Amino acid sequence: MSTLYDGFVYLPRNGTEWKHELESSLDNWEFPCVGVWNGFQVFVSTKLKRYFSFKKRYPVSSMGFISFHERFLWAAVGAPGSTHDSMLLKSCDLFADIQQGHVFPNSALRTREYGDIPFTTVGDSAFPRYSWLMKPCNENIRDPRKRYLNKRLCSARVASDRACLWHAPRKVADSLQEDGVPTKEHLTCNNGLRSLAQYLHSKG
Repeated sequence: MSTLYDGFVYLPRNGTEWKHELESSLDNWEFPCVGVWNGFQVFVSTKLKRYFSFKKRYPVSSMGFISFHERFLWAAVGAPGSTHDSMLLKSCDLFADIQQGHVFPNSALRTREYGDIPFTTVGDSAFPRYSWLMKPCNENIRDPRKRYLNKRLCSARVASDRACLWHAPRKVADSLQEDGVPTKEHLTCNNGLRSLAQYLHSKG
């Protein structure tokens, strides 16, 4: 399972691959980002108190960083259901690496139409705002430019929502449990399977 995960869930490995992600998001989402953060939950039939969430259920919190073609570039799984998306992101090694400038290229993508575009990511309102993470403006904002920004951000996040649909059926969660809790290996393998399916689909 770890081989499957490592083979199909990975970050771009050089500047050229990051550039491809940014260019492709412009073509497909009409928005300049290299990926979208999405937190999601897998519901489990356990009574462990620390897994209880505000939704009155017992889920496992997970997070994906998803590319323009709905492939998982990275995933973190297995946190208690009460864990907020921002806390889950900040607790990951990837967050520290990004903050230290070890992940995204330092240069910008130079285009004729839009000028220089930095390598940045997108998240919903649950995420913190950083120079490398864009999030929507307040929903009640009246500025037409900011309302348009929210619209474009939403189009980018739709693809990440589709990529996470595999976790929705309850029977999936029930089939992946060990003593009532899905194992990290099973959940990461499912991220790998999802990305494998997307890869095979893109190849026709």
